[in-house]
Amino acid sequence: MNALSALIICPLAATSVGGAGNAGSTDGASSAANIDDANNLAEFDQLSPSPAFDFTVAVDGGAAWFYAQDIVPHFAVGDFDSLDRKTLKWLEASSAKIKRVSSDKEFSDLELALEICEEQNVCSATIIGAIGGRLDHQLCVLGAVNRSALSELTLVCASQSAGKSQVQNVGKDEGSGQNKNQNQSESYRQTIRVLREGQDFTFDSSKSSPIDGSLALDSSSLVDVKTFSVISLQGAVVSISGSRWDLDHKKLEPLSSLGLSNERWSNSATSIPATTANSATPTTITVHEGTALLLY
Repeated sequence: MNALSALIICPLAATSVGGAGNAGSTDGASSAANIDDANNLAEFDQLSPSPAFDFTVAVDGGAAWFYAQDIVPHFAVGDFDSLDRKTLKWLEASSAKIKRVSSDKEFSDLELALEICEEQNVCSATIIGAIGGRLDHQLCVLGAVNRSALSELTLVCASQSAGKSQVQNVGKDEGSGQNKNQNQSESYRQTIRVLREGQDFTFDSSKSSPIDGSLALDSSSLVDVKTFSVISLQGAVVSISGSRWDLDHKKLEPLSSLGLSNERWSNSATSIPATTANSATPTTITVHEGTALLLY
């Protein structure tokens, strides 16, 4: 039997509500913030869930994206207070299996979505929109995927500013004869892959996952990734080869910076042997013990 895969769409949120003991909005947002969920996730409009994914799950306000694409999700979870009546009515009239929960609960909507995937015997899941906004929420999202029993998990973050500007010469200012410079904020989209004990990942464009193949997340392929980080939430033993800073069965302490901002040899700006550069040495990350997050 083929391994089943799932696509989980969450509301792309910057704020949330809820206090201690209320995890209803751990990966969601207030009603006001979720009104524009479909617009916030518009950069993923080219994504075609079928046939790349066997199951689709709308997490609360993430249903707005499915409505905008006229795609009925297989499952929908949340309290749906953030959805407008038209979208909610469409969802209720559809064939989607809806699991409505109270906003007063001790688990997040994302955790519920992952639980549903486990019940459906899903092996791999790609999550879009869960990362962003408040740090406490992002930490809980990472905790949820770290605890999940799914063997393969990938989080795709929406594009955001890189926090720096690229100065571009756009001509001369009339009158002064001086060059005019225009600041252009760089943007990037980050992907997080969960690597569990015994798993490895190689940056190779010929081995793209469904999300990489069916959606142009970047203008370049996986082989063009330059910088990556390997971070563990609870500690892990990892090996990294084909990088500027290789590791051999090295123990990563929880949230250690040892694996932060590594570089692939074939894309490194540093001087490297010509034979290495020409062969485009593949970069491979292997987890021997524990669980680690690969961010690129």
